[in-house]
Amino acid sequence: MRKIINYSVICTIYCLAFLSPVVAQEKMTRVITTHMPPYSINEGFFRIGAIMDIVQEMRKIVGRSYQVEFLPWKRAQKEVIEFERSKGNAVIFPLGRTAKREEDYRWIVKIITDPIALHAVKNIPITSYEDVKDLKVGVLTSSSGLQLLKKAKFTDIYTCANVVMCAKMLNAGRIDVWLAPGLVAPYVFDKLEMNIDRLKYGYVLKYMDFYLAGAKEMPDNKVLLWLKAYDLLKAQGRIEQILENYQYTGY
Repeated sequence: MRKIINYSVICTIYCLAFLSPVVAQEKMTRVITTHMPPYSINEGFFRIGAIMDIVQEMRKIVGRSYQVEFLPWKRAQKEVIEFERSKGNAVIFPLGRTAKREEDYRWIVKIITDPIALHAVKNIPITSYEDVKDLKVGVLTSSSGLQLLKKAKFTDIYTCANVVMCAKMLNAGRIDVWLAPGLVAPYVFDKLEMNIDRLKYGYVLKYMDFYLAGAKEMPDNKVLLWLKAYDLLKAQGRIEQILENYQYTGY
């Protein structure tokens, strides 16, 4: 009888050893973002940011295993949608909510609102549409800003793989203006040790709502877990505290 029990225990251990990676894989939540300071910052071991810090604290409340992935923005969006169809367990941020994206995602919770504005370093007027409509504009590829430029009939558009590239192009005079969220442009200029006093804030195309989102197939119970985590942090005052750390005052 004792031998039978021992063999059963051994069998159970081996079964768990082989099955546990599968279980872990099924429970793993993919948290997908891109390097877009100060929203999400990927600097070696440091993964921080105005929205990243909030999502990290939400994740602790949700209490599930997860992995944060920094991907190029175009791929990040595609990856969430494709993974959701097969696994139903991924979120993405900071995703601007636009009419074009509306039907592709579950809009879990709005984190911040930020103006999508044109920035310049040249001594040129950029306060009205007439000022800027014919200028050479740089913008992050596959971004909500790019959608806004096309909708507004801008024609001389240059896309950048990341916001750092856009900032460098603007500073070097390769583009006339850079379309970026109001919190992003000065932060990137400062971090790159460029002359932030030269950076001018101009014409606003839209005040954009940035979300934590999942794909359309995400189940209601998972959406609710994330939403409740956000509501708890907001009630505790943590959302405001985190955003203030990044000089966000709200719009």
